[in-house]
Parts: sequence; C-alpha cells; structure tokens
Amino acid sequence: ISQEELCREADFSHDHNMDKLNQILAERQELVEQIEENKNIIQNLKESLKEELDLAEVNVSTLTEKFPYSETTQLSIILDQIEALLKNIAELDDKSREMFNSKLSQVKKQLTNINKGKQAGQAYRPVIVQREGYFIDKK
Repeated sequence: ISQEELCREADFSHDHNMDKLNQILAERQELVEQIEENKNIIQNLKESLKEELDLAEVNVSTLTEKFPYSETTQLSIILDQIEALLKNIAELDDKSREMFNSKLSQVKKQLTNINKGKQAGQAYRPVIVQREGYFIDKK
C-alpha cells in the first residue's frame, strides 16, 4: 500500500491505519536520506569531473561539446527521465501531504466533538462531594 493510497482511504482514528502510516513515513524518511546521500555523491563526482576535464561547469551541454558521442546523448535521455521521475515523485508527495492533512483535520474535528459531548454529559451529572476525611489516623 502506498502513502497516497493510505492517505486517501484511511480513517486515522483506527490504530492499525496509524501503524501503517508510521511505517510508510519511516520508509519515506529512509528514501529521503538515501536521496540526500546520492546527491552528495553526485556533487562530489561533478566536482571531480570539473577538475579532471577542465570544465567551467558539468552539465549535459558541456559534456556533449567535449564528448560528441552517442553515449553522451544517452546520458542526456537518462537524466531527462530521472528529472521527470523526480518531478512525479514530488507531485505525489504533495498530494499525499494534502490528503494526510485533510484526514488529520477530520480526526481533530471528531475528537473535538467527542470531547464536547463528554463535557455536555458531565454537566448533567451530580458533583460528588467528599464529606468524610481523606486520611485515617491510627493513634
């Protein structure tokens, strides 16, 4: 089950759905950390390439100029696919966040209504007054 499906279908007032959500969020956090690691590795590789190839900047156009081969074109295509995939992931994540916040808001409203109902019910019950002592002296 994906994060988006869970947010769309879940009723977060049930523990099992919250457990699934927590598991998905933990997995998502791991993926975000992996992406950050990969970004750092890529940045280091770019810096190394820049120095080794004596380029002002490392991007597809500068690499294509320096290496006009079919592999460079393939690299460009792959990078475009990765960019499109990352954009899609970001859009899905935004939708999931919106749905999660909406569901969370609904649960908060339900809890508020439950608490108001409890308060209203307690207003009509008699208050129990303690008339006896609280402590017993054993002397």
